[in-house]
Amino acid sequence: MYVVSVSGPKMYEVTPAAWMQRKAEDTQLYQIIRVDGDRLVYESRTARGDVYDAFELRKRRNAANVMVNKIPARPENRRGVIEPSGGE
Repeated sequence: MYVVSVSGPKMYEVTPAAWMQRKAEDTQLYQIIRVDGDRLVYESRTARGDVYDAFELRKRRNAANVMVNKIPARPENRRGVIEPSGGE
């Protein structure tokens, strides 16, 4: 599992690649990682605290680990993409 993020003011255009499942431009993110027994829960949140990306890894004995995507329904933050304004 690879995670790439920017927590500072560096804002630049992202060139999509096949390995990217979720992308963000002009967005500051921070990560919360929790480990509970055989589960690792990852959340990437915006500076306002909204979940932007998330997944869970479940370790299994004598079997491949399971990844559960928990990507929220909100659209990606990309240049030229206008997000819904929430009620206007």
